[in-house]
Amino acid sequence: MGDCSFLSCRKCYFQFIHPFFEDEKAFDDYSWTKEYTEKFDLYIGPAIFSLTKKIEAVEKIASRNIRSFLDVGCGNGLYLHAANVLGIKNLGTDIDRINVEFAKGKGLKALAASLENLSLDDRFDFIHLKAVLHLVKDPSGLLLKAKSFLAPGGVVYFDVPNQGSLFSRLRMLRDRASYGQLQLPLRRGAYNYRCIKYLCDRVGLRIAKRVFIYPGNKVYYPILGMKRLYLTVFRLFAIFRISSFIGFYLMDNKDPHDGR
Repeated sequence: MGDCSFLSCRKCYFQFIHPFFEDEKAFDDYSWTKEYTEKFDLYIGPAIFSLTKKIEAVEKIASRNIRSFLDVGCGNGLYLHAANVLGIKNLGTDIDRINVEFAKGKGLKALAASLENLSLDDRFDFIHLKAVLHLVKDPSGLLLKAKSFLAPGGVVYFDVPNQGSLFSRLRMLRDRASYGQLQLPLRRGAYNYRCIKYLCDRVGLRIAKRVFIYPGNKVYYPILGMKRLYLTVFRLFAIFRISSFIGFYLMDNKDPHDGR
């Protein structure tokens, strides 16, 4: 495809576009968050519900209360607002400067910076990376940095588009300008469970829980006005583990508070 190639790692099956280039300006006013920004007030309720359920899952995994929250790729700050409502100390970070300014305009604590470049004294019980990992050049570096900000017994959550999904396979057939979830200019890495497991082992994080996510899922992918037929089909894909997104809750392998 032009001057780029679709490649796959023989060891872990991670798929990527080569050469990888990055332009942080491309993420300003990131298109994926536009609806959530334009309908910010309408999405407040769904965001509170989503974060509440995620925290319930985290507290069950960690066997303790969650008091602090770091949202990596916080965008317009919906989850930061939800954390405020829930009474949880929070901080957000994103390289999308336009959305960070929007969040700040809502009185939310957000930084226009990449996590890799941050130096923080705080440690967090729950670190949240929603739809981030497939956009970065160095996913293991990002997860290692997130791990360094974990409080003892804390949990990292992330989700990514599922390269092993039926949707991705169909896209490979009909769209020769992309390869499933590999889509220029921004989606330059694609994951299935095998490469996620390899990545987590490499950075010393244990998968405590895996979830199969679909558009319209109230906890992991809230969308207003989703048609019932589509919702039913997407839910069936999740039941059969071929959903378009997969999510993971992780704990530090060496954490003495890990109650396995």
